[in-house]
Parts: sequence; structure tokens; C-alpha cells
Amino acid sequence: MKAMNMNRLRSFRVATSLLAFCLLALFSPATADAQKDGTTHYVKLGGSIQNAIDDANDGDTIQLAAGQYDITTTIDPGGKEVTILGTVDGNGDPTSILDGGGAFRVLICQSGETSTTIFENLMIQNGLASGTFPGNSGGGMYNYSSSPTLTNCTFTSNSADVGGGMYNTFGGSPTLTDCTFTSNSADYYGGGIFNDSADGVGGGISNSSSNPTLTNCTFTNNSADDYGGGMYNTASSSPTLTECTF
Repeated sequence: MKAMNMNRLRSFRVATSLLAFCLLALFSPATADAQKDGTTHYVKLGGSIQNAIDDANDGDTIQLAAGQYDITTTIDPGGKEVTILGTVDGNGDPTSILDGGGAFRVLICQSGETSTTIFENLMIQNGLASGTFPGNSGGGMYNYSSSPTLTNCTFTSNSADVGGGMYNTFGGSPTLTDCTFTSNSADYYGGGIFNDSADGVGGGISNSSSNPTLTNCTFTNNSADDYGGGMYNTASSSPTLTECTF
């Protein structure tokens, strides 16, 4: 029954992704970064995701095409209740790639985002967080007192001093479902995810005064130079994990 439900979910993702791709081709002229159709903003490859977010209202969807978006400025929802929705291939895997080019953090939530700020069907790769704190934390994503929703997202080859894939601080407790963290690295703490409201450590995921919820998530080949290969919990953290693999 579980396998059947997962197959149905995968088929639904593929079908909706193909529909979105067709609409993107229909509504996006070559000269525009994004084209709005009702509450959906279609962003073509090479277009500005941030501009589409800035133009969006609560409840809108930012629809991305398949392919790579080169990130030169960290994407910030600014507290808006929007969905940033990528496309998937026939297997249901993300084909919308947000690439930091080994020079920029890819995503940030720092305006009290809640579960109504959604990231879905995205590959977040080659993000870099460097410099002094907090600029050196969360190469793939940084959440400050924010708890967005992430579904079917892959974090790969991101790096930082702390939290190569993701860094959560001051109670940032995102909800992650069907997400994968692979080959992320941290010079100090937290190769995959680092969650911190005080001091903490951790390779795959580290929780300090943070309570993320993870369902059916996978962690492989993440590394940290110091502590915590898979998960490290401190400062009364109580993460909820269901059917996750380390």
C-alpha cells in the first residue's frame, strides 16, 4: 500500500510538472524574465527568480523550468507565503537546478517564514557560505527564526564553515519531506544540516534548540571536519524523524 501511494505521488508530480512546463513555454516570451498567468509566475531559464518573488503576492506560485538557474544573489522570499516550484523528470526527481556556482549561498529565509513558504522539486547545489558569521553558515540554505516547508528537494555539493547543506538558527524549524542531502561539506560543523540557537555541532544534521521535522529524507556522503557525521542533537533539541536514512 505504501509503495502504491508513493508511485501515485510520483506520477502526480510528473504530470503536474509536465503541465507546468507546457504552460511555461506558452506564456513566457523570449524577452521576459517571467510571465504571470493568474497567481503563477513562470520564470524561464536565465530569468530572475528573485524578481518573480518580489512581484508575487501571498499565495502565488513561482514556477521554474527544467534546467539550471545560475544564482548570483541569494534567493530570499522576504516573508512571503509563496511556493517556489520546480519541475521533475519521469522518475519524479527534481530537474530545476539552483546553482550557487561555488560562490554564493543559494537560499535564505530570515523574515519569519512559516510552513506556507514552500520550496518544492528543487535541486540546490554548489552553494557557498564564507566569511564571518553568519555569512559563513548554510551554503545551500540559511533559516533564521524561520520554518519553511521543503518537499522533494535535493541539496548537493554545498559547502560552508558551518552547515554545508543547511543552517537553522534561533528556532528555525523547517519541515522537510522526501529531501536528499548528499556530498555537502562543512569545515567545522554540520555537513548536511546545522540547526542552532546557541552552540552546536554535527555532520549530517545538528540540532541545538531547534525542532525540525523530517520525513523520508536521505543523508549520504556528508562530512564535517569536527563533530557529528550523521546527526548531533544538543540544547534540548527534539527533532522528529520518520523513515529517514543515514
